[in-house]
Amino acid sequence: MVPPDYNPDGPSGPDQPVEELLNQLSPSQILVLKTLAYEGWLSRNQLKKETRLPERTVKRALSTLEDHSLITKITHGEDGRKANYNISPVVELPPKFGPGVDYSDPNQDQNTDDI
Repeated sequence: MVPPDYNPDGPSGPDQPVEELLNQLSPSQILVLKTLAYEGWLSRNQLKKETRLPERTVKRALSTLEDHSLITKITHGEDGRKANYNISPVVELPPKFGPGVDYSDPNQDQNTDDI
C-alpha cells in the first residue's frame, strides 16, 4: 500500500539517478534496503532483528533511505510512533544488489535456476 501523499521523486524531485545514488550508500544502508526488498513491510525493530544491526544504525539508515525516496514509510496509531517501511515501488535494484526477483510478490521462488 502506497501512502496517498507519496511522491516517488521526493520533496523536490530526483537529485540523481537511482543507480548512482545506490552506489553512494553505506554497507548498512544497502543491507537495510536489501532486507526490505526481500522481506517487504517491516518495523524498525523487525529490521534490527533481521539485519542484526544496532538500533541507532538502523534508524540512521532508514532516515537516509527515506530522505532519498528509496523507501516508503507508513505510520500507525493515533500518535504516529509506530511505523512500517518498505522499498519504494519505483526503485528497482540493479543485479549487483541481488538476484532478479519481482519484489512485489513475496511468494515468488527466488531460485530461478533449473536443477
